[in-house]
Amino acid sequence: MRKVILCVCVILSTAFKPVSAGESGTANSEARLENYISSVYNQIDFSKCSRLSFEAFDKAYHGYLNLLDAGKLNAAKEIISICDFSLSSAENRL
Repeated sequence: MRKVILCVCVILSTAFKPVSAGESGTANSEARLENYISSVYNQIDFSKCSRLSFEAFDKAYHGYLNLLDAGKLNAAKEIISICDFSLSSAENRL
């Protein structure tokens, strides 16, 4: 029984191990992610409020994707709230 459990653990650990694509593959994935985040940012309608800085959006969206990937968010809701603390507290930051 211990051998079976050990084999299952080894199989699962290798099955879910991240694949190393090399530096060029990683750079390509990061570039695609940045392009995707830029396209999402450009689709936001800021006409009724002040424009959120891209830097704040970029950091928040990376965090959102990391939490989603870790299974810590409800994937069905797809909501993100961003508070830009680089702005003065006298301004709307949310």
